Amino acid sequence: MIFRHLRYFVSVAELKSFTAAAYALNITQPSISQQIADLEKTLGFSLFKRSSRSVKLTVAGEVFLKEAKEILRLTENAIEKATKAFKGYSGELRIGALEPAVVGFLPRVIRTFKKKHPDVVVTIQHMNPEVQLKAFQEEKIDIGFTRFFAQENSLNLQQDLIYEDSIVAVLPKDHPLSNQKAISITELAGESFILFNRVETKCFFDVIVRFCQEEGKFDPSITHEPNLLQTLFLLIESGLGVSLVPACVRHLNIPNIQFVDLKEETPIIPLMISYQNEPSPVTKAFLKTFREIHPSMTKKNM
Repeated sequence: MIFRHLRYFVSVAELKSFTAAAYALNITQPSISQQIADLEKTLGFSLFKRSSRSVKLTVAGEVFLKEAKEILRLTENAIEKATKAFKGYSGELRIGALEPAVVGFLPRVIRTFKKKHPDVVVTIQHMNPEVQLKAFQEEKIDIGFTRFFAQENSLNLQQDLIYEDSIVAVLPKDHPLSNQKAISITELAGESFILFNRVETKCFFDVIVRFCQEEGKFDPSITHEPNLLQTLFLLIESGLGVSLVPACVRHLNIPNIQFVDLKEETPIIPLMISYQNEPSPVTKAFLKTFREIHPSMTKKNM
């Protein structure tokens, strides 16, 4: 017994005519009669009382009609849901993001995506790069907005460049250098440094240390390694040190700190969008929306 047999049976039962059902289904009457006969043979009982003038359901046929219509309804519903999932119009999209780096564009992308895909459940979690990499490996996120992953750690991931960022100094508002338009990295040689925890931001941490060593000719004295940007700012506001951060965070309005440009040419800090080599339909749909909004985004694997 297959889906087609049920459709033919329901049509005959509702129209009370093999001829009318055949016409409605755009098939020949002998064909529909044969299909119903095959269905009755499979079931082992008759569904219709046939006469030269009418077609009526048997008692078993009445019961079967109710259940057959429900089966067809559930089947059509299943097909609709499966089609939406296949096309990326339903499901879940799990995003890991470096929050300060994405606030300028991600809300717009999410709003546009949700207008086209209202049935997709979108979740966003703040995650530092190393946490995102682990989440990808454990299949806990679908999209990551983060820094570049080393090639040996991202064999199953695609990484596309969104934009490149420079580095700025972060000082307490009452720091002697906070009123300068730009300072040299060498002027921070004697300062206590507050850097993001190396375990979670290994690449960025190493870039900052190397920058101090090569351009400033000093090894930074690192006294704190917070996990969160808010904690980093709190420590700087408290006068416990200075920091070097991507310039994308300077739009944040923090009352007691100052962002100051550096005179030297700083390392470039890329922001990437990362996803699996074989993305889900929902992920593909999101990437399509993202690229429509950011058409200049690099599409090749970095």
